[in-house]
Amino acid sequence: MKPTIGFYYYNNSVGEKKDGDLIVECLQNYFNIQVNDEFLTKKYYIGDNSSPDLYVCNNYYTNKNIFENKPSVLICNEEWLAKGHLEYVKDYNYVIVKSSYAKKIVEKYNKNVIVLPFWSKDRYIEGIKEKQNCLHVVGKSIQKGTEFLLDIPNLTLYDASGRYKDLDKKCKYKNKYFPDAKISVAYNKNNLHLCPSIYESHGHYMYESLTCGKKPIVTKLPMWKEFIPDDIVSYIDVTRYDSHPSFDFLSKAYIKPYVFREAYVYDKQDLYNKIEQNINCSFDLSIRKYILNVFEKRKADFLKFILDLL
Repeated sequence: MKPTIGFYYYNNSVGEKKDGDLIVECLQNYFNIQVNDEFLTKKYYIGDNSSPDLYVCNNYYTNKNIFENKPSVLICNEEWLAKGHLEYVKDYNYVIVKSSYAKKIVEKYNKNVIVLPFWSKDRYIEGIKEKQNCLHVVGKSIQKGTEFLLDIPNLTLYDASGRYKDLDKKCKYKNKYFPDAKISVAYNKNNLHLCPSIYESHGHYMYESLTCGKKPIVTKLPMWKEFIPDDIVSYIDVTRYDSHPSFDFLSKAYIKPYVFREAYVYDKQDLYNKIEQNINCSFDLSIRKYILNVFEKRKADFLKFILDLL
């Protein structure tokens, strides 16, 4: 008989939803899963509805009483760890973070912090003809470095939030929510992806571009440098900031509630130079193979950790 996991997450239709879908997909052949969507406030079951033997919470912070003295695991994106969450972090048996950089931050609040880098969706679609154009998918995020990209004319920018709709821009701006299948087509059609995030605990967009055989232009974030070699991406240098007037991510409204807030900001001219140097790049099968192998190992490590708890 399969053991049961009580899984809690927020389905926010973007990054948190991706996390939840990937975790459930990884675990469902080995566990019954009681899925608790705390954003849409609904519950459903994969397998039978037996009481959980283990609780896994993806960026969901709650009182330890719900765990019924069963093992509990928190998966934490450190940049969104709020001060109000700290009283709960210590109560989890284990906290999973996605980089050694994050571990140094979170281990102040829980002594059992485990580094397990994450994986992303494979967005590759065979047979789509590439065109010479830049792509940036901001989704609903405020940490993608989008503010410095609006003046790039050969850029298609997907903004699901509408945050930039009233600003002057030269890029081809798409201000609405697009179906996931349409976004995947864009990933494959556009040859050069811009991923100049100012902070990421993981960064699905960058990793998804690699699955499409692209060599994206990315910021030299410490958590990306930890895992991704220079020949797989095109890095641009960054400067660390605790505050910066150009980015909402570092505004007072977003700094005040959170335990940890910093950013790594790139120089616009450096980015423009990288675009000029890489505008003729094309699909590279070796990049795709590399990242798929990385993902398989990461999924296996995550699954083994969860299985070993029981």
